[in-house]
Parts: sequence; C-alpha cells; structure tokens
Amino acid sequence: MRLGPPITSRSNARVKELRASLSGKANSPGDLLGVEGLHLIGELHKWRHDFDTVFLREGSEAVLDRGWPNDLRAAHWVVLSRDVFDSAVTTASPQGIAATWTIVEPKPRGPGVTLVLEDVQDPGNVGTLIRSAEAFGISVMATPAVASQWNPKVVRASAGSVFRTAIKRAPIEELLQPLRDQGVRIFAAVAGFVGEHVMSLPHGVLTGRRLDVPGAGGRADHGMPHLPDGYAASLVYDADFVTPCAILIGNEGAGLSEKALSLADERVQIPSSVESLNAGVAGSILMYEEMRQRVLRLWAHKKGLRP
Repeated sequence: MRLGPPITSRSNARVKELRASLSGKANSPGDLLGVEGLHLIGELHKWRHDFDTVFLREGSEAVLDRGWPNDLRAAHWVVLSRDVFDSAVTTASPQGIAATWTIVEPKPRGPGVTLVLEDVQDPGNVGTLIRSAEAFGISVMATPAVASQWNPKVVRASAGSVFRTAIKRAPIEELLQPLRDQGVRIFAAVAGFVGEHVMSLPHGVLTGRRLDVPGAGGRADHGMPHLPDGYAASLVYDADFVTPCAILIGNEGAGLSEKALSLADERVQIPSSVESLNAGVAGSILMYEEMRQRVLRLWAHKKGLRP
C-alpha cells in the first residue's frame, strides 16, 4: 500500500475530523466515532466493518506488517506527523493507529436475562458492565443518564463489546414495567455490611435471608424461614437467578432510586466486609452468579437430579 506524505498541520480537515470523532459527542447510529489501537480496530475488522479513514502515526507504519491490518477496508488512509497524531488522540500511550467508523446499531439479543443500569455515570463502570454482559450472554438496558456506550472511555473499557451489544434506553419505569408484565423477576442490587443477623437452616447452612431487626434471626425450625417485617435483602447465593430475571445496578454514589426499588421483586447483596463494591465489579459478580446457577441447573437436569 502506498501512503502519502504525513500531514503536519493540526488544522487539517482530516485531523479535525479525527479529533471530533474522539470527543465523546458521537452517540447514535450514523455518527462518526473514533477508535484507537489495534485491539478495537481489530474488533470492528473481525466483524467485517468498513472504516471511513485509517490514521497512522509517522514512524508507526510497520503496524501494517502485523498481517490483518492489510485487510482493513477504509475509504481513506492518512499518515499524521507524530505531534499531530498525538494531539488528536486521547490515550496517554497511543499505539500509532486510529480510525473513524460510522456507528451501526448492534442487533438486540433474543429473550433472556437483562442487566438494567440506572444512572451509572462512570465510563469505566459502564464499559466493564457491557463487557461482562456480553461474556455471560445478557442483554442491557439503561436510563438516559447512563454514560453513552459510544463514549471513547466506555468503548475502551468494554474492549469492543459495545460494537456487539444493543442497549435500550428509557426512563426506569418504562424499562421495568414491561419486564414485570412479562413475569420477569427483578433483582435490585443494594449495598450494606453483612451483619450477624442472618437466618440459617437446621443443618446450619446460611440461607442468605438477612434480618435488620436487632436481636432477631437465629435458626429456623424447618425449611426456608418466613421473611419477617425486618427483611432487608437476600445474599446473592440464595437468590434464584434461574427464573427469568433482570438485575438492577444503580448510580455509583446514590445507588438505586426509590422508584427502581419499588419496582423490584427482591433486593440482593454480595457478601462483603466493606459497605459497597465498585458498580462494575458488583454487576459482574451478579451476572456471573446468574450464569453459574443456570449452568448448574442444566447439569442437575441432565443428571436427573432436577426436573
């Protein structure tokens, strides 16, 4: 491939286009999104997407010797001088390659488990949750205040999962009410220390049913204990994620709104010695637990241990 001389002006139209595409303003199909680095460009290339322009930093042309970059389909190829390239991109240690891509809305998943994000604003958390959702085969919904999946920081944190994850956005009630109408059980993730008042079965196994009433709790006489008025939340290993369900994750500081909590069927906590976990970590643990229970239930069915 023959490349032209490097562009040395920061005011060049192509340079301005790259800078704008990485500004975080792209947020809907048809917008021009900037992506940086071999991994993200490779993720789009893997699914046979075309690029508008591929940008190379002067001195980094050898990146094309890696093999697959030669198969990239782009309308334009541009070399930028080192200082111009570094001024346009957003990563601290750029790899010397970037591209612009016209956003295409991913196809939604079929029926299944849903992750619902309410006002999660940190791009790192949103990207992590999208990545985990794809890993565990879970659909994603979000309220309007959730960080855009096309924010460059979200794109990087998701390691490219945003390119394959459709996200429905609407106010929390519009997201949850249809799920409730379909019989989907809604789990609200809540924070809090796991205290000593946790009920247990006669054989001593914790049920995860927690009491916040001082002096309450102890041992149930038989089976699963009845949930009294002081019931707060189930521990994650006691919640039944095998039924059709949705998992609610709230804002990093404020948590879930009263409206979201009122629409939830059950509150769940992750056993922890700290008050709360990072939203990306907590949501990923809950999604893993759903997948673990589902796989275990399938195994038990095949072994004839469950109907």
